[in-house]
Amino acid sequence: MYKRQNQLSYTDGVIDHGVVYNIFSLKNGEHLHLLNTGLMISPPVQSNTPVDTAAIAITQININNENSNELIANKAITLAPETTDISVRFSLLTLISPNTNQYRYRLAGFDDDWIYSPAEIRQAKYTSLPAGKYQLLIQGKTQSQAWPKNSYQIDIEMLPHFYQTTWFIVLAILLLIIILSLLIHLRIKYTLAK
Repeated sequence: MYKRQNQLSYTDGVIDHGVVYNIFSLKNGEHLHLLNTGLMISPPVQSNTPVDTAAIAITQININNENSNELIANKAITLAPETTDISVRFSLLTLISPNTNQYRYRLAGFDDDWIYSPAEIRQAKYTSLPAGKYQLLIQGKTQSQAWPKNSYQIDIEMLPHFYQTTWFIVLAILLLIIILSLLIHLRIKYTLAK
């Protein structure tokens, strides 16, 4: 009825909080996966049939080296000013030769060119981003595919520190003008009193 196969993990596109411990091939060609959180059945892999496109899935998000997986479903992330780093792990949703998949990403508004990530890493990591709005664009392809025209996109906004905001700069300039005016006024008053 079944045949035990190798283990899969998030590197194979399986989204779970752990490793898929057992995989069994059923007679109809489907695969039964025993996960930490339940069962998953996947269709048979037909390696002789080329796949036109495969979807990208976000598998993990870390902010300041702390797991923030509750943000995986979001297409927009707002980062506090004290955020020092963000990393996003991703995977191509295909079981066809996952070790030969190719990935690239680009943070529009920060990176000029695509950054290529090996199949075993599949992670975009940024540290010390300046305040601003960015779009993290992620693409993946199997060995037999061309790079897709569309990208998986996450909007990222890095909020500024209070001293980087326009209103703070305007208030600082006004305060400087008031202090200079007051000093000039006191100097004139002191000079006329002599």
